[in-house]
This record gives sequence, C-alpha cells and structure tokens, in this order.
Amino acid sequence: MILVLTYHKVVEPGRGHGGKNFYSITSAALQAQLAILQARGYRALSVDDLRTEDVDSIKTGCLLTFDDGTADHYETVLPLLQQHRQRGVFFISTGKLDTPGYLTRDHVRKIAAAGHAIGCHAHHNRRLDIMSDEQIHEQIQESHQIISEIVGAPPLIFAPPGGYLDARVRAATFICGMHIIRTMRWGFNDQPDFGALQCIPLNRHVTPEQFEDILNRRRRVAMALLYQTKEAFKTVLPGRTYEGLRQFFDALVRKKTTSL
Repeated sequence: MILVLTYHKVVEPGRGHGGKNFYSITSAALQAQLAILQARGYRALSVDDLRTEDVDSIKTGCLLTFDDGTADHYETVLPLLQQHRQRGVFFISTGKLDTPGYLTRDHVRKIAAAGHAIGCHAHHNRRLDIMSDEQIHEQIQESHQIISEIVGAPPLIFAPPGGYLDARVRAATFICGMHIIRTMRWGFNDQPDFGALQCIPLNRHVTPEQFEDILNRRRRVAMALLYQTKEAFKTVLPGRTYEGLRQFFDALVRKKTTSL
C-alpha cells in the first residue's frame, strides 16, 4: 500500500474558509497531521522512490502532495515540512506563476532546492478531458517546459486539474516524458498503478481523530463509494449544481466518520 495524501491551500486559522475553499485546511491542522504521520513512522517518499522496481520497499511510505501552487505552499507548508522532516510534491499550474496569491518562479526554485519535487499540473488549472488533443498536449507540454527551465530538470509526475483523466490525457502525459500520474480517485493504492495513483484528499472538516481513522483504513469501502459517486456527478453536472451536491456528500462523509 502506498498512501498518497492530497492537500490544497493551507491557511491561517480563521481565514479562507469560504464555500469555494472546501479543500483549504489550517496550518494547525496540517501540523497536527504531519505530527501523526511522524509518530506512526510513515516514511516520506520522493518521486524517485516511486520509480523503484522494488514496490515492497516503499509500502510503508507516504507521498504528500500539494495542488495548485498557491503562495502559502512556500510561506507556510515548506517550513512545516522542514520542521517534521517530510518531503512534498508540489503540483504547479504554471500559468499562475508570479501572480498575486501564487508561487513565484523563485519560490519554485527554492522549494526544489530544499529537496521537494515539483510536479506538473498543466499550464492553466482547467479541465483537460474536454479539450482537443492538441490543446491537451499544449497545456501539459508548456507546463512541463516551464518547470524544467525553472528547476533545471524535467518534472516526473503529473496531476490533471480537477482529477479529470482519460486515455488522451494519459497519452499526452506519457508523450511529454512523465509516467507517474496522481488522480483524485479516493483510495490507498494496494496494487499501485503509477499511471493512475489514487489519493486521500484532505479538507477542512478532517479532525485529528478522523485523520487517525483514515490511516487505520476504517470504513474504507463506504468512504470510497461516496467519493466515487461524487466524482461521477462532478463530470456531468454544472458547477453550481455540483457544489450543492458536494455539500450533501461532504455531510455524509462527516457523518460516516464521526459515527465510527
């Protein structure tokens, strides 16, 4: 089993918890989760670890991923990872670099120099599977090239925006030289498929006790079914309708977790 945890924006307590920031968590929550991982002996994985032929050697590892390249990843997340001696993978939407609220190119260089991986998240943070083949390739290739120029090495891992992945997106990823794809599909990677790694997305409602339950894999089937159903609706419903439905599913998730 390879545990992949997915984070988005990390905010200071009391900030950034509007309806559009469901996946935001506080810096205190992230610190508590990192402490739990450290206490339980989870080893921080690197992208190179995932490329090993000896999969059994990394089954006690944890891959910490951070999406969208917001400025807090440098200002808040980087110091917390260093404090807990953990490594992260930062998926950057390169079209947002050097814009307010997002990472600068210098931030990205410093994150990479500190031993963390920079992953590709396409150039614009937009759904790829509804684009043409040419547009898909352009979005991935441009991001891949920009990251390569910034850090001096090509990115080895890709996360499609929103988790939307189909055969065309996967093929374009491989053509650009990346062979590890992290999806937003909920799961623990008991039999790792590096072309479609599952993850556990963390959000602001997860308490330390619930985080422990996730690590203990309690109610994993029910939780997986809830997330899979939610993701299925996500692909077909308009944005506002989906947001309302997501709140319903999130309430179910919290109910399932708190009733453990």
